[in-house]
Amino acid sequence: MRWAAAILAIVLLGALAAVQTARLWRLAAENQAASPTVPSIASTGESPSDTIPEQTPIDAETQPQETSEGDAAFGERLVAQAIEAMMAEAASAEAARAPEMPAAGGTDATHVERRRNGARHERAGREGEEPGRSAQRAQQLLNRAKNALAVGDFEGAAGMLARSLELDPRNRQAYRALAQMHQTLGLTEDEMRVYQEWAAAMPNDGMPHYLLARAYERMGLNAEALAELRLFESLSGGSLPSFPVLANMYQELGMRAEQQQVLQAWVEAAPDSPDARRAMAQYYRRMGDYAAAAAQYEHLAAITPQNASVYADMASIYRHMGLYAEAEANYLHALELQPNNLGVRLQLGNMYRASGDLYAALDVYQSIMDASPNSNEARQAARAILRLQNQLATPKPKPKLLAASPERK
Repeated sequence: MRWAAAILAIVLLGALAAVQTARLWRLAAENQAASPTVPSIASTGESPSDTIPEQTPIDAETQPQETSEGDAAFGERLVAQAIEAMMAEAASAEAARAPEMPAAGGTDATHVERRRNGARHERAGREGEEPGRSAQRAQQLLNRAKNALAVGDFEGAAGMLARSLELDPRNRQAYRALAQMHQTLGLTEDEMRVYQEWAAAMPNDGMPHYLLARAYERMGLNAEALAELRLFESLSGGSLPSFPVLANMYQELGMRAEQQQVLQAWVEAAPDSPDARRAMAQYYRRMGDYAAAAAQYEHLAAITPQNASVYADMASIYRHMGLYAEAEANYLHALELQPNNLGVRLQLGNMYRASGDLYAALDVYQSIMDASPNSNEARQAARAILRLQNQLATPKPKPKLLAASPERK
């Protein structure tokens, strides 16, 4: 019977997800037809994108590639870290303010807060639990819910998370876990509803607005996503963790000028942040502004002088600028720091080949095969050697002689 109930629950959730997703996609289509572009809400009435010229992005196949984690992985890591930092900051700030709040049963701020949070908070109060004990019980339920989610018990997790929020309507982690569960199940409308309840319970918290913006963006509702993103930006107060999430969302919305402004503000606020410098360098690289990207990598190298990948990434930029001497110097410095990095050694060989120094390229490729003959880099080096050998063995075509004119015959 328990298995039958679980199967029935899964079927019902799947059907509900299909209906809700169809409704949201229909809304997205209507929204796109009504407003195909993202409206500007700048104070001047003019979008920054209209006043700041942008450089045309270059073809992805011709862009220099980073030797460290790629753009997508780096961006995802930054966003994940920033979300955790902002969640922790908000919780710490609330804990610091907690002693200033009246005790449970008061008639001023606590009573108003209970009315705002609705029936769930009233129920927790009627059960007579002390605020501290109630929060502790809510955290225990949250932990149990996470364990249930880990084994796929979505129904049990949903019940425990709902109960956790009844006991503590300001539990950010519970809201987030419940919304993520809905997202996993494809219940986008329920996911959005949880973010909206979170925002209503904590009107000064910007995080639910950012997460709601991401949900809208996934559905193609860019105008709604931008509106929520602006709310998040106004509530975040320019905190350092807000910069990477704002930049990432502006990139997803295709708002390159706004993304650049946020990244520049981040660099100005934290000039010694390796993440800020690298994000700025990646932006310039994607936009084809190699000189600006190289300048950011120079700053990054000064901040992290022992990071071999920084020198390799900078060398890749110089290579695409045709500055082969600078590229060679940075590749060699990266190999001084990491002598066994076959990826960097392969890039050095490719740089020599691009510069026309074919014999130096052959030497580097051969060194890779000698160092690790079964590696993927060695297989790439072997193919490169065959191409170079064929290129060197092929005689240059003789210049064609001009046919003699009839007068000279």
